Amino acid sequence: MDHLAFLKESELFQGLTDDQLKKIDELAVEVAFMPGELIIRENEHNDNVYLVREGEVAVVKFEANSDKPHHVATLKKNAVIGEYEILGQQARTISVMAVTHCQLLSISAKKLYDLFEHGAQNISSKLGAKSSLHSIILDNVARTVGQRIRNSNDSIVEKLKLELAHDKERNAMARLIITLIAFLCFYMWLIQIAIHLPDKIPSLNYVVIPFIFIFMVSIGFIIKKNGYHLSLYGLTTRDSLASIKDSFYFTAALALICVFYKAMLIHYSPDFSDRDLFDIREFYPNDMMFILLYLLFIPIQEFIVRGVLQGSFQEFIQTRHKIFWSIMLSNLLFSITHLHVSLMTAFVVFVSGVFWGGLYARHKTLVGVTVSHLLVAIWAFCIVGISL
Repeated sequence: MDHLAFLKESELFQGLTDDQLKKIDELAVEVAFMPGELIIRENEHNDNVYLVREGEVAVVKFEANSDKPHHVATLKKNAVIGEYEILGQQARTISVMAVTHCQLLSISAKKLYDLFEHGAQNISSKLGAKSSLHSIILDNVARTVGQRIRNSNDSIVEKLKLELAHDKERNAMARLIITLIAFLCFYMWLIQIAIHLPDKIPSLNYVVIPFIFIFMVSIGFIIKKNGYHLSLYGLTTRDSLASIKDSFYFTAALALICVFYKAMLIHYSPDFSDRDLFDIREFYPNDMMFILLYLLFIPIQEFIVRGVLQGSFQEFIQTRHKIFWSIMLSNLLFSITHLHVSLMTAFVVFVSGVFWGGLYARHKTLVGVTVSHLLVAIWAFCIVGISL
């Protein structure tokens, strides 16, 4: 089969005459490889030089005593594979694998070398000097190898940059985890101390409010230290309109859950047996003050749970189903802080948090989840009449 036009385009045979290319064409054999099939295997002796006609191949390096490949480079049409064989036979130092269905031209380096020895022809270079077939191809190999080295250097620099970015992510996650564990433990200790000292600490708010303030200051320091854009933590208006629209669907689902929860309380709890399903009542001043404070606290709560916890987990966790685990972990951590109120309260916090976590994962902005949280709180406290 005549491959003359293709050989003319190859960087390996630039500068050769048609007669010389015809002689090389006589040595060329067309071969095909399926996706995943090895073209060259590391440490094997194979004197063929390959030219990619169609498809895409990957240069890979296998771990010692393992079949796990590490991607080095991707080569496409007109690429040359195994050009080092022209310089002398040696064991392959790297593997090449077909990524797609590939059509390649295979040329035996030994036969090519025989052509150098017995059929070399002189051609004129641009400077008017005589150059042998051998020297022209060696020049082309040197040029190809030089370009590969430059590309490898660029690739190494990019990989180093990526590794530095990963180190930064790991350090950021370490700071976040250390802070979370420390504050969570400290918070649970303070709550238990307050519960056991009711005479000296009449209200848990005396513990919770200062603690939240200190925690927010610490989180602000971590955010500044990590140096990531505030949008990572949901502090962005991007996609906010879509998130608000979706928030109404999530709010409707949570509103139905609130009604179901109230119905269960009426049916099973003596304290609620005489209450209506919808209990729009006048609140005592203390109740109203607590509700107002809670509504004001909602944006802060969403920033901590969704923005800082879930947002950081989504960014730094690299396992499969990272969105799922980000939602679960952030809400489990937050629900634990409500166990001192009651087991049911912690459960409700977790379930509602999973809903809002899903909404946040869709849009990565705090706008929609904050709106939904506010609406659900007003519905639960002021319309359905769930006791605080």
